Amino acid sequence: RGFRPVWIAQGQSTGRVESLIGTLESMGAEGLSAEDLGMADLRAKREVIKTSKNLEQLIELDLYFTHSLVRSVSYLSSGRADPRTIDPTWRNVPRNGNLAQIVNDAIEANTLEKLPAELAPPHPEYAALKEMLRKYREIEAEGGWRALPVDLKLEQGEKDPNVAILRNNLAITGDLETTDPNTVFDSELSEAVLHFESRHGLKPDGILDPQVIAIMNEPVSFRIRQIETNLDRLRWLPNDLGVTHILVNVPAYELAVREGNQVPLKMKVIVGANENRTPLFSDAIESVV
Repeated sequence: RGFRPVWIAQGQSTGRVESLIGTLESMGAEGLSAEDLGMADLRAKREVIKTSKNLEQLIELDLYFTHSLVRSVSYLSSGRADPRTIDPTWRNVPRNGNLAQIVNDAIEANTLEKLPAELAPPHPEYAALKEMLRKYREIEAEGGWRALPVDLKLEQGEKDPNVAILRNNLAITGDLETTDPNTVFDSELSEAVLHFESRHGLKPDGILDPQVIAIMNEPVSFRIRQIETNLDRLRWLPNDLGVTHILVNVPAYELAVREGNQVPLKMKVIVGANENRTPLFSDAIESVV
């Protein structure tokens, strides 16, 4: 930019500062927290830049805002963590070419608000997780769900006062459509438990036991962190996975073949154990054994 400031002009802040704050606030929907993006400091410094007449301070603030923008779009583009620090075998494939040029173009065109949509992963799994994040944040705002007794075990036909809590919890998470007040563990409720088990990679038998309850009792804040972490992991993948590609969900022991928007094949797969983990990577298949 030839040392030209971005956020100040003629000794005053420009409208770009408000655009920056709004753009970064919108990244909350992408699973990036206000703490990740340093929003409290940004808002405080926005007030300082409005009134400061100290040229040296204004220059420092201009650099600070630029650094905050580049850091934030880097998180959105590539994730908050370098995958190679988690798995040294990860084959890193940068998603968004020259990020500095993309940011500079957005600044010059005054289109900062378009950066989140431009830089976020284009994959349907990412969009689905974003929607799940929105839903679970709403659940958290409404108080979440109640914990069940950890030693509870119920099979179809049994009656227990905790069934009312179970029904309400499963309705909150979308596994049960209705919240019938009866306390019988009926076929509808068993089907809802089976659906919950399938979603969480458990043996789907429709029986409520301590293993299922341990997963159900995880607080909504934990689920939100899980979703945010998996949004980050999707930022490690290249934008173009190919029209036809294979996606392996290691925790679910599942392989899916994708052809465009279609999934013609799903199958269970064997994955590594903790002491011999399945490597994480994205690459072209050269041969099949």
